[in-house]
Amino acid sequence: MSYQVTTPLVLARDKEGKVHERYQGAVIDWLDDDQKRHFLESGLVEEVGNTPADDDEPPAGGEKPAAAATNKVLIAWLVENVAKEDGTDYTEAELKPLNKAQLRELVDSVE
Repeated sequence: MSYQVTTPLVLARDKEGKVHERYQGAVIDWLDDDQKRHFLESGLVEEVGNTPADDDEPPAGGEKPAAAATNKVLIAWLVENVAKEDGTDYTEAELKPLNKAQLRELVDSVE
């Protein structure tokens, strides 16, 4: 399940316990049980349903990954569907250092 932020800002812990600022409209891919209960009961987030990120598989048929897709899904999709300007394929190793925003930018650049 993914959660969309409905207030100006929430501070959400990731799986490693690091705190991240998430602004209104952002999609959070994972919340621990305490955060989930508190955020939902307080109206800080709303459930946005299951996404391809839930099973860590890229969408079939070349369809672009959902906005809430994990880095793993974005990288898999890029490796399978996108070539660099010089015509060579991207590799997982060269995409792994990129952050989610950079990966999303590459995905969104595909027509």
